[in-house]
Parts: sequence; C-alpha cells; structure tokens
Amino acid sequence: MQNNTKININSQLRSSLVDYINNIKIIQKDNYKVAIIDADSIIYATAVDKKQTDEQIEQYGNQIERSLDDVINEFNIYFTNILINSGCIYYVALLTGGSHRYSLYPEYKANRKKLEKPKHLKELINYCIDNWNFTKIEGFEADDLVNVANNYFKNERISTVLVHTDKDLNQIEGTHYNYKINEFYEVDSSEASYNLWTQVIVGDFTDNIKGLKGKGKAFAYKLLLNLDDNMSMRSIVLDAYADVLSEQIGINEFALNYNLVKLLDNIKDVETFIPTKIEEVINFEVTLNI
Repeated sequence: MQNNTKININSQLRSSLVDYINNIKIIQKDNYKVAIIDADSIIYATAVDKKQTDEQIEQYGNQIERSLDDVINEFNIYFTNILINSGCIYYVALLTGGSHRYSLYPEYKANRKKLEKPKHLKELINYCIDNWNFTKIEGFEADDLVNVANNYFKNERISTVLVHTDKDLNQIEGTHYNYKINEFYEVDSSEASYNLWTQVIVGDFTDNIKGLKGKGKAFAYKLLLNLDDNMSMRSIVLDAYADVLSEQIGINEFALNYNLVKLLDNIKDVETFIPTKIEEVINFEVTLNI
C-alpha cells in the first residue's frame, strides 16, 4: 500500500528541484516526457557496501555501518538528481520481480547465485515501492518492463527517455540517458537491431547466456556490417548458427539465445503504466511558481 507521507529532501536540493520543475514546465509546456527507469541498479548501487580508504572513512563516516535511514537518505538524494538530469518531471520506475527466463534455461544467471545481497537491499526496495511509487511485477525483469512501458507510451504518442546503465536496453529504439556518466544518446531502429543480434551471437557473460560458441563481437560486426533491417540480420544470424553447430542444433540454440536476450514487447494483463509526477512524492514545503 502506498505511503501518503511525502519524501523529505534537503533545502538546497529542494530549491534546485523547484527551479528545475518550473523550467521544464516552460520549455516542454504540455508535451512532457516520461522517464522510464530501470531502477534495479540505482537501488543496488545505493544499498551496496562502499569500499573506503581510511581518509574517506574519517571524512564521510564508515559506510559499511550505515543505518537504513542513512541508506534511504542517500537514495533520495541520488534518485532526485537522476530525475533532474533526465529532463523529465514524470517517471515510471521499474523493478525486477523474477524472470520467465529461468523456465527456458535453468542456468540463467547461475553465476550470480553465490553473490551476497547488500544488507538493506530488501528494505530499500520496499521503501521505494511505498514512497516513490516504484513498480514490481512478479515474474518479470525490470528491463523487460522498460520495453513494455516504452511501447505503451509510444502507442499513446507520449515521448520517453529511457534511464539506465544496462546494455540490454540498447536494443530499444529511442532516447536514452545513462545516469552513471550523465550522458544522453539516441538509438535508431537499425542500431537497435544490430545491438540485439550482436547479443544473440555474443551472449551475455553476466547473465550466463552462452551465445554462439567461439564467436564474439568482431565476428558479429563483420556479419552484420552491411545490413540495416531487422529481418536481414535475423536471417544471417540464424544461418551462422546452423553453419557453426549443424542445422538442427543451430536452430535450437538460436531460438534459445534469442528468447533469452530479446526483451519482451508486451505482457499479458499489463495494459497501462501510470507515470508518477515528482510533485506527488516530494515534500517541497514551498509553493511552486507555476
């Protein structure tokens, strides 16, 4: 259940946020953009224990001994700055609630199973759901939800900015914002297809997706170099799988890796995404000018 208590931020950040919202309202008028946020990495980066030098511990305190309140305060500042830098005053923030990929491939992300989760991760996730209106749908990963949400807003003729640091999301055409390096970039339809089919060939080490045995980015680049449409790329990658692995094994491995790599375009029974307005969740304690 959503908490009706609004989020408090420090006065300096609140003042910056007020100026930002007023400027966006002037610049964008009624054509507001929606930030679609892959929120998993933002939460994890905040919750994870920080490695510090003795000098940093003396200056900032021991981050390993942070309380939940410390972590929440750090998150509020971090996430608010991401929203300001995204150029949006509406957002949809999405979290992973499982994955359909485990049923396709039980070894999916098997190399992550032994990783210890940060101390306050679960509590921070619940805080973000209750207070920042983050969305988690059981059985689906955040990057799939980002693509589904983006398709929904495109159909509604609403402009979006995809906020993330995840290379998987570069298979989506549109405007992207990498908050880690504070950089915007565009992905066109041809580049989106290239990124998808490159991943089908290369696989993904972090997710334990094998790809086409013995083939890497250089092979993918040469194979896809002169192609600019999705179906041509699909056909030539399928042929490469069949050539390397034999026809039947190649077809099976191609289908598996494609279904592991490709983001879902829609999810049954999930038809709408309601964006949150920054003003709905932040306690400004001042009256906005507009």
